[in-house]
Amino acid sequence: GGSARVEGPLADPKAKLPLRYEFVDAVAALEAGDATRALPTFRKVVADTPGMTEGWIQLGSTLQRLGQTDEALAAFQRALQIAPGSTSAALGAANLLRELGRHDEARRHAELALGVAPVEAQTMLATIALAGLDFGSSERAARAALAAGGGQLEPLLLLARAMVGQKRASEALEILEQAERRIPALPPGSRDYRGLYVARGDAYLVLDRPRDAFSAYQLEVDTFPDSPAGYISLAFLFQTAGRPRDAARFPVLFVEKNPTDPTAYRIAVLTLQKLGDKNGAQRLLAQGRARFPADAALKTLTLD
Repeated sequence: GGSARVEGPLADPKAKLPLRYEFVDAVAALEAGDATRALPTFRKVVADTPGMTEGWIQLGSTLQRLGQTDEALAAFQRALQIAPGSTSAALGAANLLRELGRHDEARRHAELALGVAPVEAQTMLATIALAGLDFGSSERAARAALAAGGGQLEPLLLLARAMVGQKRASEALEILEQAERRIPALPPGSRDYRGLYVARGDAYLVLDRPRDAFSAYQLEVDTFPDSPAGYISLAFLFQTAGRPRDAARFPVLFVEKNPTDPTAYRIAVLTLQKLGDKNGAQRLLAQGRARFPADAALKTLTLD
């Protein structure tokens, strides 16, 4: 019944303070889109404090942003091993699995968070269903997120996109008007309505209003120049109109607007490939590799 003996020198808690400050700076860098700068710090954090769930989650998010998906998934899974009830880890893994097209696994991970974070979990389930083109399930999950108290914009945008997928474009436009009315109440610089104008453009296309779709997509690019959705939508709009040269301008423009982001190169290269512009894709990939020689995702990216 005696007290436990402690052998050896005790760690000085103050010794870890500089790393904590670095961690905060790395989180800010990641939020600002600079995943390359954030990565070394998160690697250092999990090496120094391997039981820190948040460190593994941030590492997973950073690796995902940099296209290092296998290692990112391993980081989220490590976080879940440490804290099986972590909604951030479960939803982080779900989002990555969705991105990888592993929708059944993504759904299972999202469902882990239903009991603790129903709004976020249903929102993720709506996103996964949308990615799988299951528009009915996406609509149901988006409505469930709203019913669970989701006053934020994301479930509304997902609901509108699910309606567009079901060719219910007029209803989608009404939902998007509701969403747009909430923008003035958002804090300055909020990105919560990213994708709204793309969804509106998609609705206009269903209604055979390509000029209005163009204006909506252009507004998305002007409002969120670092978000790829508007550029990609404009590219495919021009491709569909039989103007491939104009279509190819938009992925290149995305890179020009985001010259310090290797992920922008990866997205632009893949978009050019989907447009059938193999030469343009090869040229841009070579530029990206020259600019970011250490970027693993660009190094390993192969074109069909």
